Amino acid sequence: MDESRGEAKSDVGLYWRYEKALRAMESRIHSVAGATGAIYAIRRELYQELPEETLIDDVVIPMRVVLAGRRTIFDPEAKAYDTVACCPLAEYGRKVRTLAGNYQLLTQLPQLLLPWRNPIFVQFLSHKVGRLLVPYALMTLLISNVFLLHGVYALFFSLQSVWYISAAAGYLFSKRGVSAPILVPDESRRVA
Repeated sequence: MDESRGEAKSDVGLYWRYEKALRAMESRIHSVAGATGAIYAIRRELYQELPEETLIDDVVIPMRVVLAGRRTIFDPEAKAYDTVACCPLAEYGRKVRTLAGNYQLLTQLPQLLLPWRNPIFVQFLSHKVGRLLVPYALMTLLISNVFLLHGVYALFFSLQSVWYISAAAGYLFSKRGVSAPILVPDESRRVA
């Protein structure tokens, strides 16, 4: 497989090493809060049909299994090769779909938010719901720093502002088809 064309990737970056370690620990405690979409299996009798519009079946299916009183485990020996995003914009689209799917998950399985119904309530909150709260936490941090513009808070406000301005500039450059190597690398120009 030709990785330079984005066909498949067997190596994992820092995020996936972290994710695999997290899933291994979750599995030792009870169950993982989701599976890897490229490779997972469940017992036939535990499978339930999904609504057609389900965005993240690799979380909905395992969480239904957990809610049914069974376990979902992570096997570090299982191997999969998956297609990688071709460019930052494609990766952004994948992330948006995943986050939208997490919101959808809460509407499809609201009992996941009930600690007496969800045996992995703490893992679920920290692994799935926590990610949904990050934008609100960052906005609260920015607003708080505006009111505390002295000392170390001025530094935090400056750093956060530079980060947001860089992100906005990168987005605008990519929308105009302009490559800004520092902000948004143009994958088509990368040397293999």
